[in-house]
Amino acid sequence: MPGNIEIKRGQSFQDGTGLSVRVQEVDASHRVHFSVVQDGEIERGGQPGEMSYFAFVQRFTRIESGERA
Repeated sequence: MPGNIEIKRGQSFQDGTGLSVRVQEVDASHRVHFSVVQDGEIERGGQPGEMSYFAFVQRFTRIESGERA
């Protein structure tokens, strides 16, 4: 994976606007797939998002180090 930040399934991240997401998968093409989290739960009916690994680490900061499967 590019860079030295490890992103794993189940980790939670937040951006500067307060948007919280939980990582669902990092695929073989180094694209991070995530879901929006609201009040500690994945948002119902929300569309999953994805972005390049590089863009993800530039935008988001990890807020939880534990993994959830």
